[in-house]
Amino acid sequence: MKRLLSVLALSCFTTLATADSYDDGISAHRAGDYAKALRIFQEHSAKGNSDADRMLSMMYANGDGVKKDEKKSQELAIRAIEHGNELGYGMASIFHFLEKSELFDPAKGIEWLQKGVKAGDIHSMRRLASFKARGEYITLDKEGAVNLLKQCEEVPVRFCTMDLAEMYAKGIGVQQSYGKALKLYQSIRADDGSTYLMLGRMFEEGLGTSQNHGRAMEYYVTAAKMQNGAAMNRIGELYLQGRGVERDYMQAAYWFQQAANFHDSDGLVNGGKLFANGLGVKRDDIEAEAWYVEAVEKESSDARRTLARFYEAGRGAAASPARARQLFCEAAMSDRSRMLLDLSSSVLQSTARRAIVGELAVLYHCKESSSARRTAEILETRVSASERDEAKALASTFKEGSIGKALDAFVGTKQ
Repeated sequence: MKRLLSVLALSCFTTLATADSYDDGISAHRAGDYAKALRIFQEHSAKGNSDADRMLSMMYANGDGVKKDEKKSQELAIRAIEHGNELGYGMASIFHFLEKSELFDPAKGIEWLQKGVKAGDIHSMRRLASFKARGEYITLDKEGAVNLLKQCEEVPVRFCTMDLAEMYAKGIGVQQSYGKALKLYQSIRADDGSTYLMLGRMFEEGLGTSQNHGRAMEYYVTAAKMQNGAAMNRIGELYLQGRGVERDYMQAAYWFQQAANFHDSDGLVNGGKLFANGLGVKRDDIEAEAWYVEAVEKESSDARRTLARFYEAGRGAAASPARARQLFCEAAMSDRSRMLLDLSSSVLQSTARRAIVGELAVLYHCKESSSARRTAEILETRVSASERDEAKALASTFKEGSIGKALDAFVGTKQ
């Protein structure tokens, strides 16, 4: 009997000693050990931990170690809300905005975000502000978007401040001021390099401050040390263009590779362009195509357009006019949110606006797609009647194999 009691005692001790905390689940999830994370979150969810419910919701939403299940994800998000976790509102809304989801219902999604705002959820504030600023799924309300971000900024949360800085930079809902945007970026402390990246862009372009490529490079290098892939890409572009540094294709190639290693789609596009044009490397269409394709897989609209033009030129193993057309269509459909936000800006340049009209023409051309038709209908409400007529006239000239050239001629740029 003594022996049995000893075994039971040891068993209990072992169980207590190896019990995993919620934070252990977070660490496992970050490390990609989804099986361990799932087990831990399920255990804590059973004990009524609403944070665990929310993490499980996210895992089912993304298919992290489980079969992707939208309904299960939403059920868990609602469970988190019922247990008092305001962060669940954002998760509860997410599938209502995905057109391919069986739960697609923007009105319900907006309702969840509005409830999240009332509950003080900063993520709901940011997302609802974004929709209001774009006039997407809700009435255009640029001032309301700014007010939400100011409310969110009081928490304080750096993402809210960054969003507000963008509003000042673009003049959305507030009087445009690069100076205020710069000050807001300078007030943020973040360990992912995101603010240093934005400060680098401000100094590179001379926005709110004197143009200073050397200072921009310093900010980019600081961000790159924090493993920010976008900053690595910017360093590569400075070397490629010879801005503030001697033009150096080898250095550009090095930094584009580093950016690609950190999954930056722009770095992948730029790396592909080096091979496509033989800049510092031997021209190699197959290698260029591989870089472009990887960038497209990361849902990059710019990558889709770059690869489409590449294929229209008859370059790459998979080159075909039909594939190029498909990429142009996909790019226009996936770029809806960015175009709507740009159209809200008080400093949108004429060339950029004309480019959006060109994308509207692509959407008219891709009319067999219901998503293209819906996106075109939304954009139509934000451009003038004459711009809609221009887009329709341009669409009538599109032919497979020459869409890119027609767009370039219309916008007046050279790709």
